[in-house]
Amino acid sequence: MKTSRPWLQLPSRADWRERVWPREHGSWSLAFEPVVFGLLAAPSAGGALLAVAVAGAFLARRPLRCAWQDPAAAAAPAARGALLLCLAGAAAAGGGVVVVAGVGWIPWLLPAMLGGALFLWFDLRGEGREGAAEVAGSAAFATLPAVMASLADRSPATAIALAAVMAGRAVPTVLTVRAVLRGAKSGNPRGGGALLSALVALGVGLGLAARGDAPMVAPVALGLLAARTVILLLAHRRPPRARTLGLVEAVLGVLFVGGVGWAWRVGPAYRGVPSERSPTMKSHLPFILRAALVGLVLSASGRVSGSEGNVVARNAGKPLAADLPVELAVLTEPPHVPPPITRRHPAKVIVNLEVREVVRRLADGVEYLFWTFGGSVPGSFIRVREGDFIEFHLNNHPSSKVPHNIDLHAVTGPGGGAASSFTAPGHSSQFSFTALNPGLYVYHCATAPVPMHIANGMYGLILVEPKDGLPPVDREFYVMQGEVYTAGRHGEPGLQNFDPMKAEDERPPYVVFNGSVGSLVGDKALQAKVGDRVRIYFGVGGPNVTSSFHVIGEIFDTVYLEGGVLPSQRQVQTTMVPSGGSTIVDFRLEVPGTYVLVDHSLSRAFNKGALGMLKVSGPENPLVYSGKEVDEVYIGQASDAGVAASKREAELVAAKEQAIAANPQIANITREIQIERGKKVFLTSCFACHMANGEGLPGVFPPLAKSDFLQADKDRAIKIVLKGLSGPITVNGKAYNNVMPPQEFTDDQVADVLTYVMNTWGNDFGKVSAVDVKRVRSESK
Repeated sequence: MKTSRPWLQLPSRADWRERVWPREHGSWSLAFEPVVFGLLAAPSAGGALLAVAVAGAFLARRPLRCAWQDPAAAAAPAARGALLLCLAGAAAAGGGVVVVAGVGWIPWLLPAMLGGALFLWFDLRGEGREGAAEVAGSAAFATLPAVMASLADRSPATAIALAAVMAGRAVPTVLTVRAVLRGAKSGNPRGGGALLSALVALGVGLGLAARGDAPMVAPVALGLLAARTVILLLAHRRPPRARTLGLVEAVLGVLFVGGVGWAWRVGPAYRGVPSERSPTMKSHLPFILRAALVGLVLSASGRVSGSEGNVVARNAGKPLAADLPVELAVLTEPPHVPPPITRRHPAKVIVNLEVREVVRRLADGVEYLFWTFGGSVPGSFIRVREGDFIEFHLNNHPSSKVPHNIDLHAVTGPGGGAASSFTAPGHSSQFSFTALNPGLYVYHCATAPVPMHIANGMYGLILVEPKDGLPPVDREFYVMQGEVYTAGRHGEPGLQNFDPMKAEDERPPYVVFNGSVGSLVGDKALQAKVGDRVRIYFGVGGPNVTSSFHVIGEIFDTVYLEGGVLPSQRQVQTTMVPSGGSTIVDFRLEVPGTYVLVDHSLSRAFNKGALGMLKVSGPENPLVYSGKEVDEVYIGQASDAGVAASKREAELVAAKEQAIAANPQIANITREIQIERGKKVFLTSCFACHMANGEGLPGVFPPLAKSDFLQADKDRAIKIVLKGLSGPITVNGKAYNNVMPPQEFTDDQVADVLTYVMNTWGNDFGKVSAVDVKRVRSESK
């Protein structure tokens, strides 16, 4: 239910599970076992409230940790509500302890408070401090039974004995887990130190408890803890199922608490010491009921502890994806970049990327069938954090003609994900990986023929931010360079197709930024202000050409060479970026004007398209630069005048097409002109076989007049004129078997003669354009 008071909004199920309810290994055991053991050994009202306080404080630990590591997520209304709820419960329980218990328990509680504070500090600090957090937490929780003993007026020796016994319960778990982590990372699991620590702690407990009033406590605890430690070591060497290990932990926990409590209560009777704790059925009944309740609590504790221990043994201490918060990746088209990542912890990031084959503008009057990741060239920018678990979904749109996959250079593993993501049209593939290494990485299609897929636009960038992030800047931009190998020359109008021979010879008619000539000029230029600190994520998709990236009029203050995350060089004029590589450049803008981005192999910039603009507004600074705006003579058609001319040309072409469409008479005149041209071509080369009336020669040359064969497939008719035809065919129900040689016509002549044939002798089959002929000619090569 929504509310105008976000602090009062109740947490959702997901918020409760991810931000409130703890799921770390040993959490329940370390929180509740010393509490329930202390209540059995030294029941009191203060002890009961202390148990509630510990539970409440521990419940608040998870939202505190989330708020510390991910302020943005903690700012959500439901998360704030969960945090407030837990903190209020912990504060109320702690206040109750202070009111009821008085001041007599403070000397014993101070060590627990100190250990708890250290545990919370190390825990909030996150990665690399897990061992210190576990040791501090164990010390704090092991001290709690001593606090409870003082609340019940037990002797100091008894309190210390209880603390030593609980240390023997907690420390082996911690040291065993740490040993398993070190062993799992080195390939040699160890854990013998855990058993030694248990024996030392229990030895202290044995000596002190023997002098107190519970001589049987330490021996019973010693046997149970030794058995538990051995089972833990065996389990970590050969991890069983999580459910099995959890059940073992639960049983051992119940036996431990129950056994020690039994020894505490009945021990004096076996020495012949009169005591109110003498064993009778009546006196045992309350204890049995409490032990049953303890067993239920420890069952849940054992399951969580066992499950997490199993995860630790299998996964070298890293949490599984199921234990991570889930995010949906923000994907952006160039030149835009997703916002920086502010969280301080890893997450499970779901990436949904769709492959689309789309016709897009390559240059003025030139189109190309691009194969894209996300509908843009380059593909969508992906931003994740070091340590994130990435669940990657590659979806190939049903309209695609060929299968595709993706090779992400950020993936550590054979193929970079290519083998796991081969996806046919209309299908989806899923694979996952951990972003182990920070950096700016290229991704591309790796389906054969790989150069063709890349040259058709299938490349992009994925940024794996380091754990501590990159230095903040004011503006970030995404720019990639790539080549396009067209069958036509640079600037030749119409729909162009891929030329494999030019690709093999590495002779691209186009070398462009962000997929097309002029993608970053005029109204599409990058925008910034004087004083801004700018960062450009620059990559080269290739597939062949290396870039000499330069911004005319600027010096790169910092360059992160080869896509790394360490500043490699400062005050750089031009940086080399290989095909399939990347770089990050930072610079501060001092004066307004237009800054030109180029590949400093300048024929590519001024003749093939590798040119963009960064337009900077703001106050002049004559002390830095007093010059004028960029000159048209320098940048040619990419200047404002050239851009305006291209824009006006496109407007006029559109207006012409609109006028023709709105005026059938004009459209008809255009077709009539084409028919008359085609008639001259027909009378020159075709009428000898097909006759002037289009009837052909019976049994020899098929008719063109009212021909069902001609009407059925316009592209086939074009191909016959271009390539010729031989072999049997059927026209209007009659068989023909002869040879028609290919005709040496231009595209316009083929279009004209076919338009004439398709609109004469009673035919009404439409018209053919030179664009149609060019397309069929290229497809027939």
